[in-house]
This record gives sequence, structure tokens and C-alpha cells, in this order.
Amino acid sequence: MRDRLHVAKGLQELMDRGSQGPQGVLATLVAVEGSYYRRPGARALLARGPSGALEILAGIISGGCIEQDLLKASDAVLDRGSPSVFYADLTAPDEVLLGYGTGCPGKIKILLEPVGPLHTCHGYSPPVLTAYQPFPDLLKIGIVYESDQEDFPIGLRILEPKSPACPESVKIFWESPLRPPQIYLFGAGPDGRATTEVLLSQGFPVQVYDHRPYWADEGVFRQNLAFKGPSTLKVSLWTERDGAGPEGWGMDSQSLVILMTHHFLKDLEILSKIQSVQPRYIGILGSRRRAAALREACENHKIPCDWTKVHGPIGKTPYPCDDPWQIGLAIAGEILMQISPKEDPYHAKDTTF
Repeated sequence: MRDRLHVAKGLQELMDRGSQGPQGVLATLVAVEGSYYRRPGARALLARGPSGALEILAGIISGGCIEQDLLKASDAVLDRGSPSVFYADLTAPDEVLLGYGTGCPGKIKILLEPVGPLHTCHGYSPPVLTAYQPFPDLLKIGIVYESDQEDFPIGLRILEPKSPACPESVKIFWESPLRPPQIYLFGAGPDGRATTEVLLSQGFPVQVYDHRPYWADEGVFRQNLAFKGPSTLKVSLWTERDGAGPEGWGMDSQSLVILMTHHFLKDLEILSKIQSVQPRYIGILGSRRRAAALREACENHKIPCDWTKVHGPIGKTPYPCDDPWQIGLAIAGEILMQISPKEDPYHAKDTTF
């Protein structure tokens, strides 16, 4: 997700340049057959550097093995001013020794599109690229990458549910333009700060709340963050008299909530407040006994809660883990698993040898 934000920023910069003609190439992995380093939807932005040669400005398509050929193909796209598809077959038996040497026996197709002030990828705008889509009723975005039809040129964007019927000869890569979910983290202490830092580094927007004035100071919080990259971060003091509630915070059913207050009654109070919006994920830091006690307290106080969305204890790993950043990494990994498409074959894949 982080590389998509960097690609989007670079793409906007290219589109804002005053010079005429294409300034770079947007590479999108649109099809994978077999094993490969990235999955469809991965992107990279290529642009001319100070020397005039093409170089990768942002994003990543592979582990560095096909980039030279990709740069050559992108150079040709810039010269022509029209999109094309880069194809690589990494399945040959002698490929490891004589070919790219990737070790990933797959076939890939990468759509290469010129971008610049007069080349806007057939209407493909940075807001769509970053998945911060402005179309509330839009389900999917399709990119034509193979076609013999004039009405469906390569690079054409098709928007569902308003997409026209496509001939069988037209191949389209579909993706869902969903914005990264907002994370609400309650607890601005050292472990909350470390977890926030990990989440920000991966491109998640994070709102942090704490009932302790010192920890809820945004200046103090930011000063202690090692991560200095672009981020969406808000730190606020939250008290019992805070009448805003989840709706006032901007929380909705797609939000993710992490409870790291280290205060049992505060966790109980937060659980009571956020049930009106039913967030898709609630992670509770602490032991299993503490999580069970919270559930019992909710039942005793008649606090409605969908326990299928509550996860705890979070931040646990198979190995001893007491470092705040290790806990943050474990929590980020759990969240990534929660928001990944469940139909993704990766989730059902046996990774053992």
C-alpha cells in the first residue's frame, strides 16, 4: 500500500509538469500465471532522470531482475507515445541459468502507459490509482490490456457498474478502488507509538486517542516518532466528557480499532461507545484472561458487541516478543491479513516445504 502512495505522488508530479508530451511511464502488473514476486495490481512509475535516461521513480514490479528489459520497453513506449504490454515468460527449465534468474517460474504481463500533461492514461487519475476513489457507487475499475477492438483500446479504463459489454477478445484487469481503512488506536504510550509508527510506514491513516494529557500531546507524540515520511496522523485527548463519539471521530463500519490503553475500564468504555458503528475489526492488547474479562463485563453491563469482529490478544508471536516495535509489527501483520481479500489464493496456500 505504501508504494502505491509513492507512485501516486510521483504520477501527480509528472502530470503537473509544464512541458509538453509524455514525461514518464506507468507500469501496472495486470496478469500473472504461476509464481511471481508481486501480484496483479503492483505498480511502478518510470521517469527520465537528470541524465535523460529512464529510471524507476517509485514503486516496484519485481525484485530487480526484469527491470533492465522493462526500462527498454518503457523507452519505446515514450517514443511512440502510446501504451503497450510487456510480456515475460520465466517458466523455461534453463531460465535460472540463462534467463532472468528470478527463481519464480511464472508468466507475467505488464501494461506500460505514457504519462504526462497531455498523456493522462486515458483518464486514469491519481485519486483512482491510490484507491482514494471519488465514486461512492463504484465497485471496480477495469484496465484493458489486450484488445483487437477500436472501441476498447489498450489502456482504456472501464468503470463498474457502468461498464459496457466487452467482446471476448478484450482482456481486462479488474481491481477494487477501496481506500485504506482508517485505524483508530486508543493508547498513545510507548507501545502505541511504536505500533503507530509501523502502521504509518505502511501507508495507513491513523488517529490516536489517549485519556492521559501528556501522552495525548500531538507535539510530544510526533517528536518521538522515528518515521518522518508522509503520513495521515491525528493525536487527540479523549476523556469521559468527550461527547463526539465514534461518528464525530469519523469512525464507520470499515474502520479498524486497536485498544492499547492498559486501562480495563477505559477499554470497556470505548467498547461501549463504538458499538453504534460496528467497526470491522477490534483488536485488544493483553492476555486472553483480560479479553475474556472484558467480554464478561460487556455482557454484565448489557453492552451489545459483535464478538466475531473482536480479536485478542493481539501482538502475539510464536517467539518471545516484548519489544514495542515487534508488537507493532505483529499487530500490523494481523491487520493486513484482516483487510486482504479472503478469496486470495495466498491465504489457502501451504507455505511449508
